Amino acid sequence: MEFDLATLFPALNPEVRDSRTLIYLLRHGSHAYGTNTASSDLDLRGVAVPCLEDILGPDEDFGQMISAKPVDSTVFSIKKFIKLAKDANPNVLELLFVEPEDMLLVTPAGEALLAARDIFLTKKIQHTFAGYAKSQISRIKTHRRWLINPPTKKPDRKDYGLPERTILPKDQLMAAVSMMTKKVEAWDVDFEGLDPAARLDMIARVGEALAEMGMSLDNRYKAAGKLLGFADNFLQVLDLERKYKSASDEWAHYEEWKAKRNPARAALEEQHGYDTKHAMHLVRLALTCVETLRTGKLKVKRDDAEELLAIRNGKFTYDELFDYAQEVMDQIPDAAAHSPLPDHVDDKAAKDLCVAITSMVGDGGVGFSMAASAAPDETTARAIPRQKRKFKPSTLSGYVLEAITKGNTRAIDIINYVTSINNEYRMSSIRNALTSMKSTGIVGVTGDSCHYRYFIAAVPAAETSV
Repeated sequence: MEFDLATLFPALNPEVRDSRTLIYLLRHGSHAYGTNTASSDLDLRGVAVPCLEDILGPDEDFGQMISAKPVDSTVFSIKKFIKLAKDANPNVLELLFVEPEDMLLVTPAGEALLAARDIFLTKKIQHTFAGYAKSQISRIKTHRRWLINPPTKKPDRKDYGLPERTILPKDQLMAAVSMMTKKVEAWDVDFEGLDPAARLDMIARVGEALAEMGMSLDNRYKAAGKLLGFADNFLQVLDLERKYKSASDEWAHYEEWKAKRNPARAALEEQHGYDTKHAMHLVRLALTCVETLRTGKLKVKRDDAEELLAIRNGKFTYDELFDYAQEVMDQIPDAAAHSPLPDHVDDKAAKDLCVAITSMVGDGGVGFSMAASAAPDETTARAIPRQKRKFKPSTLSGYVLEAITKGNTRAIDIINYVTSINNEYRMSSIRNALTSMKSTGIVGVTGDSCHYRYFIAAVPAAETSV
């Protein structure tokens, strides 16, 4: 399928002065997992560096850009991408570990991101991958309920003994719900000391335990209302209003699910009695979690793709699926306890990486490819970074990375020239770049050590003349 990414996302158009800079683009989803079929859609994901207006302007960073046509595409800002990677978001971590053949665009800044990818692999995945797997379980159960016992009509207030219009003023109703919600939340265990991944996992565990004890959310709301002194008849009306809203939300989700169902996927659901595509992802997430914890390596392209496709095609009965999934998920705690992965991401390394990549791109280029030449004079050195809107003359991180990782002769010439002049601002750019690269593992992972030694030697020598 042919398409123009700048058409999907005009903000990425390199012809526009203040465009954002795409540094990494890849295939994701079934194509990356190796489970794609002839009917599989193409999913694209990417990472971009914000333009100067995004960085210095009063508005929030763009976060992400999404386009559904002609292909499902999402491009993250580097800042949001690194934040999600730090949180061990499975959908984001996977983007860093796809096979080279699924990488459609990798600029020097993209190479820097990939070179440092291992800093984001931590034991947090025991919570996040398992959490995503549990969300697949929830979807499977919900869809099965809709298949076996679907809602038959849109809920009506009369079905719940409620008048056509609420007898409670909306502001009073909302205030009461807010007070009861705060009371219920006050009973919850405080997990603020935990990182986000562990906190979500513990909240889910407590919720499951309360459900097993019969402490439903409805019961907790009723108890909260009584403690707040609300009258029984008021609580009864409030309870009916909540149930009506819940049923209405369920109906809306059911209608949306029906409208968006893929015909082939719907046929599988009808045949097997549950959503087999969600089942495949449930197993994939659980297996990937265990394997990554044990090996310290995240493999996105699945060696067991044929087995996963068999699950998608209904290999398991509904009960067999959950028995198998539980068997795999039960291995996660032991795999985490003996994992070679660190407990947490090095925050400073992640921040340094974000700064280094943003600095590399400067105010809008997409990296560079330079041919070897003699050392440039000052005019040439100033002009080279502006060719095709690449780096600011004072932003040298990109040249440092290119020289270290690729031995690019022109990049070495430029750095050699810059280190020979008395300009502390430029020298500090080089020092900052080297510091960031050392802390994020870029140097020594993909770099040639002789180039690294060259710069370690060159920078201090130049500093003495400043």
